[in-house]
Amino acid sequence: MQNVSFEYSDEEYGWVSEEIELTGNIVLLVSLKEKGVVVVTKRNADETATPKVCITKVITETEINFSGECNGMYLRVLTSTEPESIKVVNV
Repeated sequence: MQNVSFEYSDEEYGWVSEEIELTGNIVLLVSLKEKGVVVVTKRNADETATPKVCITKVITETEINFSGECNGMYLRVLTSTEPESIKVVNV
């Protein structure tokens, strides 16, 4: 299990994680201190355009599965409230 770092971004008006490279099947675990919105964006390694939104939810905890077909892609998690933790689990 890997902890993902995050920080507040004035530009995004929320909390933003570091980029997470997909290298096989993973489960993304996001836990928020208060109920809020989670947005996961994904992009290809060579993509320079704006990332595509993968998922949005109003939650306090969520588990998101990504399969190996996403190899070579990068994820970034944005949240409206401060995360308790963001973790990546290889499965």
